[in-house]
Amino acid sequence: MNEMFELYDSQLFMHALQKAGLAQEITLCGSVLIPEKMSDEKLQTAANKVLEANDVLRSYFIEKDGKTYQAYEPYEEHTFEVKHFENAEEMEAWAKLYATIPLEYRVEGKGKGKGTALEAFGKPSPKLAFNILRLHRAASKRKRELGLEGRKPTCFELILVQLPEASGALMKMSHIISDGWSMLLVGNQFLHALKDEPFKAYEYQDYVESDKAYKQSERAQLDREFFRDEWLKHPEPTVCFPGEIYSFEGKRNSLKLDADLSKKVQAYCLENRVSGMNVFLSAIGIYMSRKLGTDSFHLGSLSINRTGTAEKNTVGLFVSTLPILMEVAQDISFKQLVLNTREKAFSVIRHARGYANPTEVYGNYFDLFVSYRIDGLEADANAQIKEYFSEAFADFAELSIVENSSQGEFTIHFDHNCKVSEDEAMGLLGDIASIIGRGIEDDSLLVSDIR
Repeated sequence: MNEMFELYDSQLFMHALQKAGLAQEITLCGSVLIPEKMSDEKLQTAANKVLEANDVLRSYFIEKDGKTYQAYEPYEEHTFEVKHFENAEEMEAWAKLYATIPLEYRVEGKGKGKGTALEAFGKPSPKLAFNILRLHRAASKRKRELGLEGRKPTCFELILVQLPEASGALMKMSHIISDGWSMLLVGNQFLHALKDEPFKAYEYQDYVESDKAYKQSERAQLDREFFRDEWLKHPEPTVCFPGEIYSFEGKRNSLKLDADLSKKVQAYCLENRVSGMNVFLSAIGIYMSRKLGTDSFHLGSLSINRTGTAEKNTVGLFVSTLPILMEVAQDISFKQLVLNTREKAFSVIRHARGYANPTEVYGNYFDLFVSYRIDGLEADANAQIKEYFSEAFADFAELSIVENSSQGEFTIHFDHNCKVSEDEAMGLLGDIASIIGRGIEDDSLLVSDIR
C-alpha cells in the first residue's frame, strides 16, 4: 500500500462537512452487547485485533497543495477505556449522550494550500451560523459532563463496557471512513475476535483503485446513462419538506409496528416473493404522491455498493444514495405497485455503481431517502446491537426501516431537521403504517382507495 492516497468521491464531501463545522452530523455511533460476562483482558485483546486488522481505523488526513490525502498511523497496542454500568438502561442513557459528541479527526497541513475547498456550501445565513455555534457549545458541554475532554483526535473510538451479566463495546466512527455496513462489520469482527475466530479485513485503497478502473469502463458509461435517462423522465426536484434551514439540530421519531402487523408483512413478503423494502417503499410512495400531489417523483434509496467478498469485508465509505423514480399510478392495485417497485428497485441497484460519485449527479433529485436493514450480527445471533442518533441533520430527511429478524418486528425511524414538526413526523409514520396494513390486507385494492 502507498503511504497515503487522495480522498475519494464521497469522502471529499464528508471532509468538507467536517471543515464546515458539521462533525456531529457525520459521526456514527452504536453498541454491541453479548449476554455473558467476559474479562477485561479478553475484551481488550479482541478490540486490539480489530484495530490492528483495519488500517482505515487508524486514519488521519493530510492537506497538501490544494488536495486532501488519507494516511494511516502504524498499529500500536492500545489500552481501551472500560466503563461499568449497573444495567442496560444506564448504559443506554449514557450512550445516547455519547453519540451526540462529534469525533474530530487529525488533519495535518503540508505544502501550499489548505486542501479540499468548501465552495459548495457557501456562506450560512446569520441565523444558521448562530445555531451551528449553539450546537457546538451544547456538544462541548455534554463532552465535559461525560468526562470526554482532552481525547486524541481520531476517526474511530471504542469504549469497552461491562454490565453485571453482559459485556461488549460502544463504537464511534467518522463517516469519512465508515458507513452503516462498516459499523456492523466492525461489530462482527469484534465478536469473532472474542471467540478467537479468524476474520479477514481488506484495504479500502484496494476498492478505490478498482473503482477508478471501473469509472473508465464501458459498463460505467452505461450505468451513468441509466441514471441520466431516469432524470430526464422527471427532471423536476422532489422537495417533500420545503422551507428555510436555520439549524442542523436533528430529531428522530420512531414507530414500532405492532406484532400482528409485523407478522403479516413478513408473511406477505414470503408469499409474494418480495422484500420488506419493496412493501415499505410502495407505502411511502403512496404517502408521498398524496403529499406532493403528483404520481411521479424521485425518492432516494441507500445502496451499500458492495458487490464482492472483499468489498463486503472492507471498512470504508461505500454507501451512496440512489434516486428511484417512483411512478404511483392511482388506477393500479397495491400488489401491482409492489411488483412494479420491485422491478424499479432492482434496475436501480443493478446500475448502482454508476451513481456512487456525487459529482456526477444530474439534478437535485430528492430531499427524502429511505434505508432498510435487518438487525443482527452473523458472528453471534445472541448479540444485541443498537444504533444511536447523533441529533444533527442537514437539509433532507431519512426514513429507515429496521427489521428485527429474531423478534419478528419492524420499526420505522424518521430522522429530520427542524423544518419538520413533531405532528408532521408522527403523522407520516402513522399514515405509512396504516397504508401498509390496508395494502397487504387486500392487495387488490386500487392505490386511490387505500387510506
